[in-house]
Amino acid sequence: MRRTHARVWPLAMLAMLTTAGMCLADAGTERGLKAGEKGTTLESITVEGEDRVRIDFRRPELVLNVDPLSAPGLEWDMILSLLTPDVLDLYSPLPQRSRMIHSPYRARPWADTFRRGDVVRFRPSLKGVASWTLTIADSRGLEVAKFGKNGTPPDILGWNGKTAKGGYALPGRRYSFVLEAADRAGNRRSFVGDGFQLPAFAVESPGGVTLCMSRGDLAGGSRATPAAPILYAATRINQMAVTSPVSVTVTASDYKSGEAVAKDVARQIRSLSMGDDARVTTRVSVEKGVEDPAVVIRVGSAAVEPARAN
Repeated sequence: MRRTHARVWPLAMLAMLTTAGMCLADAGTERGLKAGEKGTTLESITVEGEDRVRIDFRRPELVLNVDPLSAPGLEWDMILSLLTPDVLDLYSPLPQRSRMIHSPYRARPWADTFRRGDVVRFRPSLKGVASWTLTIADSRGLEVAKFGKNGTPPDILGWNGKTAKGGYALPGRRYSFVLEAADRAGNRRSFVGDGFQLPAFAVESPGGVTLCMSRGDLAGGSRATPAAPILYAATRINQMAVTSPVSVTVTASDYKSGEAVAKDVARQIRSLSMGDDARVTTRVSVEKGVEDPAVVIRVGSAAVEPARAN
């Protein structure tokens, strides 16, 4: 379909038009075309009146057939490459943000469940003594540990829980201590301290680790969410070889209650640790006077045995 557009031009402007290389008016002083004169009809140019010219323009049909998905320069891949010249990085913003904003969560918060080094600390506060002795006994009056020196005792005296027999004292049992001091004249004084219980503690060894705790330390755990000591024990077990032996020893006042605690702890450890379930073994020790059953988990070649009264 062709479109025809007509416009009337003044002869003064027609003098500046050029059609097929031919000048419509001479370059003289007169630039007008008079109606009726010879040569005033030039194809589509018709003189209608004096000093006025009609010009018809023929324009081709305008067809818009552009597909934005296939048109050159509009391909989606090209636009995406311009908007994102690099590969989308989801990691870099995280460490950059962490430099300014500290996370409110701690990594493995159950790692603080077990103490290391000094399990209990004493403050003698004695001056001007010639010698001193600190004796630690359990609830039955049996001596667990004893140490002393000549001279004034230190301001802070720490005990790592190791007994005189080479083992380690058990949590869940009540202990007491007696501090004896002698001056240079031989006069002796005794100070009896308040009773205390040991917190959960860990003993590191070259071949493994020993974790000592009481059943009370496992309170609050469930099948869906184990207690913090169990989570830490499973973490240490998984850090070692999958063939490392794991033993669970429970010391209780009667065998039945001790066996129930041992089976429950072993079940939780098997569900959280890798390797064969058979490598997790249980053992029950019966001792009178145990208020709260003690649980000792030994991993690897750790040979630390819990203290037992004869």
